[in-house]
Amino acid sequence: MRPDLLALASSMIAREERFALVTVVRREPPSSARVGDAALITAAGDYHGWAGGGCTRETVVREALRAIADGEPRFLSLSPQTAAGVAATMRAGMVALPMTCDSGGTV
Repeated sequence: MRPDLLALASSMIAREERFALVTVVRREPPSSARVGDAALITAAGDYHGWAGGGCTRETVVREALRAIADGEPRFLSLSPQTAAGVAATMRAGMVALPMTCDSGGTV
């Protein structure tokens, strides 16, 4: 985790502000995200850090805001695969969402 994100999270906790931490735990190329990349999303939708480029950002922010609102974590798979193709790699609790770019990568 990036020290700047941890410092931001710490200061937000001290101010009792809600936020979501996003961590990339798996990827398939081509994808600009790398395992271990992280971002912090505020309740206002501000995005700090990196969890992939424009292909993932909108979805990551949307799902982070949902997690902030309902207090439930998310385990997401952003992939260009069809539902049948994603089903083979799904894990318990994982939500399959479409990748918005034609790169062919999965995050």
